[in-house]
Parts: sequence; structure tokens; C-alpha cells
Amino acid sequence: MDSGVIMPASTLLNSCTITQVETDEVTYWHLELPRHDLIVANGLEAESYIDVGNRSFFAASDSHTPPDRERRTTADYCRPFSNDGPIVQAVRERLKDRAFALGWTLEEVSEPKMHIVADRIVIEPTFSGQNARFILPAEASDVWLVSETFVPYQVIDVADYRRLGVQLRTLSVSDGLSVNRHISLEDQSLCTGFHAAEENGSWRWTSARARLPAELWAECRDIAILHIGFFPPMLPRWVSPLAERGSEASHPAETASPLLLAVAS
Repeated sequence: MDSGVIMPASTLLNSCTITQVETDEVTYWHLELPRHDLIVANGLEAESYIDVGNRSFFAASDSHTPPDRERRTTADYCRPFSNDGPIVQAVRERLKDRAFALGWTLEEVSEPKMHIVADRIVIEPTFSGQNARFILPAEASDVWLVSETFVPYQVIDVADYRRLGVQLRTLSVSDGLSVNRHISLEDQSLCTGFHAAEENGSWRWTSARARLPAELWAECRDIAILHIGFFPPMLPRWVSPLAERGSEASHPAETASPLLLAVAS
């Protein structure tokens, strides 16, 4: 009997060799067999479809289980199923070793990669230690803090599955004249693209795009100077072998995938 286990591909994401690629549309084709089994799709083993209560997910299927099919559980899988615990962690460690063998490296970073998009104009920051300054027109209305992101679980062994951007420490605005305002990280206007404030407002994480409402600098004249205090990035960044050779590396954005393994067409 063959050995091995089945686990969701999403548990193996590591921000380097295994990623979920953003795409406009994906079509899944599933093959349902009399019993759950493994099939070879595009040279890789994939599972056949097993009805664990998700049949209504498919557009080309009615929402009812056929009379000769009973709803199954993970106990009916053709191999042991695992989506957490030591088995998954062991596989993740092997994948990390494989990434190193393929030439991937981990790079320590001192500053988060971020910029502001104000009314479709990109504004780069000026850094000084753990502080960043952005200068934008006072009349700017559609303003977003855009940053590189990471998922802690994909880099270190912690059960934090959030997609995190910048760890804000302080936030303030001024115009160099009469306005000099500190903004609480728990300000209710900071909602779109922000995770909840932590440790009584001591810090707050952004996501990939965090909206900064224009009301924050409504009294500024001519320019609004946005000051951001941040904590240094808590994790190293994966760097591809292509980047180290001077080529542009591809780091596709990740999106949620509802299925374990599938053949796409």
C-alpha cells in the first residue's frame, strides 16, 4: 500500500516557492470516482472529488447529493488527511530547505516597503530611523498607504494567518504652519485596510492598501505632511535567485483558493 498524506495546498504556502497567483478567472474540473483516490493531472498527483458537503459549490451541479453517493468525511479519504500539527510542520520545514537549495535567501530589512497613492499619484517616503514622511497636496482626497505584505504563518511557525503590511507606531499630520495633529491609532476613521489596534492602541497593522481619509488633514494649507512612526519589519523577506542575479523577481499576489487540489483549464 502506498504511503503518504493529503493536506490542503494552502497550508504549505511559504511566500516563495509555493504561492497563490492572482488571476481573473479559474475553471476547476473535478473527476468523481466510486471512491476517493489520487489521479495524475499535468504530471502531478491530485485528489479526485469527494463530497464532504461542498457539492453546491460547483456551478454545473445541482445542490443535491446523487442517491448513490453519501456525504463523506475526512475518514473516507484514500490517504490520511492533515491540515495542521507536526506532519504539516515537517513538510513545511522540508519545503523551506528545498527553497534554500534552489537559491532562495532570507534578507533582513530595516524599513517596510511602502508608498502613498494620492489621487492616483505615487508619493515615495523620506525615511529617518523608524519614521517616514510623506508630503502630499492638502486637497488630496483619495489617499492610500500601499505596502509590501507578508503572512507570518508562511515564514515562521506562528498561527497568525493575517496579511500584514506596516506596523504603525505613531501617526500624525502637519502643514508646517499651524496644523500639528497627533492621530490615535484607534481613530474610527481608520477602518478600510487596517487590522484592529493592539496593546491598547500601542500599534496597528495595515494590510496591502490602507485608506487614509482626507478629514485627517482637512485644516492643512497648501500641503499635508504625513508622519508615520513604524516598528521595523518583524520578519526577513524571501529573495528569489533571479533577484540576486539582477533580474526582476516575480512575487505574485496571493488570493484565497477554496479547493485542495484541482486541474484548471
